[in-house]
Amino acid sequence: MRRRNRISNGISVNTSPSDQFANEFGIWAGAINEALRPRGAWFYQVKLDANAEPRLLEVATRLAGSSSIFRCMGVNFALLTAFDAFNQDVTIAPNSYHIELDRALDNRYKLAVDYSHVFVDLDDCLILRGRINHQLIGFLYKALSEGKGITLLTRHHRHPDITLRQLRIAELFDRVIHLDEGARKSDYIDRSDAIFVDDSFAERTEVSRRTGIQVFSPDMIEALI
Repeated sequence: MRRRNRISNGISVNTSPSDQFANEFGIWAGAINEALRPRGAWFYQVKLDANAEPRLLEVATRLAGSSSIFRCMGVNFALLTAFDAFNQDVTIAPNSYHIELDRALDNRYKLAVDYSHVFVDLDDCLILRGRINHQLIGFLYKALSEGKGITLLTRHHRHPDITLRQLRIAELFDRVIHLDEGARKSDYIDRSDAIFVDDSFAERTEVSRRTGIQVFSPDMIEALI
């Protein structure tokens, strides 16, 4: 059972497990199952009336949209349905932690950018406030899985290998170039089929003007993922 905590356009956009009316709803579920004999995933929906008594609204033989919350507790309704379709006995073993699902619009992009190499900065870019930028590191591993190369261009305050080993990402890069103060990053971009990721607007502008490759700030990485 779960409670529809917030609803938008008829869709539950915030939900969490609930044990209210647990015994009663268990009886209802058994009665519905006995009457309809559905196979696989199904659900029923209840609403409280003016007297705070539960009333049946609907029964549907499909996956409920927000039932994915239980998948993240260890109960995969879609997979259980597939097993049931093959007449396999199934059991469930849910985890016991509290969980809450909040659904929102998500952005997805299609970029017409062809590249086979990524040049990326370290400080305030791949590292933010002493921690790894999870979104950017995820993109870099995606780039690796697609066969792209990665070069680190940095003016880090010490030898970058020390910091990279501490962060356990030393093996991520094909090349690590430690620049002197005043050196231009564009001088080290030796490929035209590349993109450049840096938090500095000045660095991005300089690289764009001199090399013509596409440049990205850390807040633009979601467009590449």
